[in-house]
Amino acid sequence: MCKNRLFFHHFFRHFVKKITFFFPLLILLPACDSGDIYPEEKNVEVLDVSVNAAFKLQNISVFPERYTLLFATFIGASPYPTSFYEIAKPENEDIFVSLSRIPKGTASLKLCLADKVENKLIHAFYTYLLDETPVSSIVIPSVTVDLADFGRVQAQVFSQCIQCHGGGSSVAAGLNLTESLAYSNLLNVESTLVDGKKRVFPGSSQQSFIMEVLENQLAVRYDHTKISTLRADDISLLKTWIDAGATN
Repeated sequence: MCKNRLFFHHFFRHFVKKITFFFPLLILLPACDSGDIYPEEKNVEVLDVSVNAAFKLQNISVFPERYTLLFATFIGASPYPTSFYEIAKPENEDIFVSLSRIPKGTASLKLCLADKVENKLIHAFYTYLLDETPVSSIVIPSVTVDLADFGRVQAQVFSQCIQCHGGGSSVAAGLNLTESLAYSNLLNVESTLVDGKKRVFPGSSQQSFIMEVLENQLAVRYDHTKISTLRADDISLLKTWIDAGATN
């Protein structure tokens, strides 16, 4: 009995030391909506300037799933944020974000869609430019942001299609989906494959031939339900954009 007690006594003391050693590391792990997050590999010099912003999100049904929504600071033209606030899916359309400090040299603040792994910028829904170094806190009044805007559709959806539609030496079905031409090639433009059907009929995904191609195996010669890399959330985003009026 005495030997067992002595063993557990030493084990407990050793366990407590381990907990004491690891606990400071645990409390530093970032979480969603936790405020300022700085990349570990960067020695960031910060300004004692806070930023508070309010956004009203439209089309919250297509809140990012495979991507992340950030309120972030950017230096120069880098697509990687210097610091950011990660936004979890809210219960309603109104969100409030805050950065307690911003990095020195910040050129812009963006509400943006980003890659989940690298936090690389994919699309900016809203940009607040800084022409000079701020000396006082920044307050951005309520801004309405459409989560299904055309810029996101282009960056998230059509970027997967341009290998056949505009990115190579030929343009399949005469449909060019590169960034500068996609909108004009879609909106109220009749399909070259089926007479009388418009590629995108604003306000109606059901009457838009592009949706028929992506959802119906027999719509065109090449079954896009199999050859396309688009996922369910991409299709949902495209459909929401069209039903909302297909604005640019």
